[in-house]
Amino acid sequence: MLEFITKFIIIFVLMFSIHMIYFYFRNRSKKYGELPTIEMMYIRNIYGVRLIREDKKYLERHISLINAFIVTVDMLIFFYLGSVILKFVIMFFVTLLLVYIFYRILAKYYKE
Repeated sequence: MLEFITKFIIIFVLMFSIHMIYFYFRNRSKKYGELPTIEMMYIRNIYGVRLIREDKKYLERHISLINAFIVTVDMLIFFYLGSVILKFVIMFFVTLLLVYIFYRILAKYYKE
């Protein structure tokens, strides 16, 4: 159990760091700094959330947390299941479910 928790924390921190570095360098670039990411467009178009400039930094941090959690869950499924086909089928459905749940919660948070 300790090995599972350790792997979860290491993968989560690594994925969160990668996402935050991505947003940092993306925002520094004048070419891509003002363009919304796919996640932001999804929240804006599907849930009707109006994003203002001040919320962008916090939204990027929340998106990084959500994506890091989803990738971590997928990686742990990949590590602990045996059959390759079963791995990918479960990862696919778990990813869709987690994206739906967490982005819906995030959209409700930013709508208020």
